[in-house]
Amino acid sequence: MRLLKRKLEHFDVPVQDLLLRVTGPDYLYEEVRAAGMLFWEQIQSYAIRNPAFRTSKRALEVPPEAPQIIREMAETAAAAGVG
Repeated sequence: MRLLKRKLEHFDVPVQDLLLRVTGPDYLYEEVRAAGMLFWEQIQSYAIRNPAFRTSKRALEVPPEAPQIIREMAETAAAAGVG
């Protein structure tokens, strides 16, 4: 059975100082932008309350009640040995 190959399209979604590159149908643009804004706002809000998160050169421990995106960023930074 021959499978049809569809070329995957990609598009860029600017969110503040981020540029998200998305592979998928372009009708997802607004949904991706909304999700990107949510993550950006969580990161900025946490960094305002915890300035060391923004400037640390070493991985930081974050509390379990921190937003999931913050916990994932901290775990990834620790695994990479950076802040």
